[in-house]
Amino acid sequence: MKTRIKVFYIFLCFCFSSSYGVEIQQGGEYTSGTKVESSMAGLSFTIPEGWQGQWPTGSEMFVLGSTQLQAYIFVYVDQMTETAIPQEMNQVIPLDSGIALAPTTKPQKKGNTWQADYKVNGSPRPMSAHIQTRLGEHGVGAAFMAVSDLNTKQAVKQVVANLVMQSQFKIPQQMAQPPGSQTQGNQNWQDYMKGRYIVFYYTGSGYHEEDHIWLCSDGSFYRSGSAGGFGNNASGAFANKSQGRWKALGQQPNSGTLVLAYGDGSRFEGSASGFDWSEQSAGGGNTQFTLSLRNDKFYVNNSRWFRDTNQRCQ
Repeated sequence: MKTRIKVFYIFLCFCFSSSYGVEIQQGGEYTSGTKVESSMAGLSFTIPEGWQGQWPTGSEMFVLGSTQLQAYIFVYVDQMTETAIPQEMNQVIPLDSGIALAPTTKPQKKGNTWQADYKVNGSPRPMSAHIQTRLGEHGVGAAFMAVSDLNTKQAVKQVVANLVMQSQFKIPQQMAQPPGSQTQGNQNWQDYMKGRYIVFYYTGSGYHEEDHIWLCSDGSFYRSGSAGGFGNNASGAFANKSQGRWKALGQQPNSGTLVLAYGDGSRFEGSASGFDWSEQSAGGGNTQFTLSLRNDKFYVNNSRWFRDTNQRCQ
């Protein structure tokens, strides 16, 4: 987790019953009062009264929702450290559908739990956000990220606090497996990247950057990005939109190469210290990126990127 917490690469295996669990299925829905448990992640908690849980098909997140409180809670589980948690909670945190959480308070620690408040960027109406992250004794942590209506934010904060308090951690099943029992995939990178949407976010020291790439199954791609910041009595901004053809080379578990060949119409624009500029590319150039997977996390040129639902093309 380099600069933000992205939502729940779902290890989770959930359950009905007060003591035992069953494996969650994509598309499954879970009612209030259901104890949910993950043997792979080593986490269990009970869905609060008045809330519903769901693992949407094609999504990498588990979502809790409350109609009454007009709120959602996104649950993320990953290996974490005491040093990394506050650093990442102090960055912009991307969720789905173009929504991102920007911190408004510094993370505060109490025991083995950190909490902070956020504003919601990209929402069609004003909303509030709050995150509490708890670190388990086996190095696996859980972040409960709430997005709510402004009028219900205090009630939702209490729901999050209760979830954090009653969550139980045990040794993850993946850690309990004997050495050598886990196998690595040998999928080629072309098939792995086909139809994906990948995104990079960074915010820090007065500078922000984001990069979005949609890789369509027909071999076309769309890319958009922006960056900006201020410092030394100067400020600047940059944005780009481009499209073209893509291909990925190599075989997992080795690193791969993503090649973007730009077509006509790529546009670049920016501003700095009182002047603006804009240009349109004739196309024909290309960019190459190194791809890798480490502990089920996705890296581009050794920087952490996120894989999200591709709502633009398949």
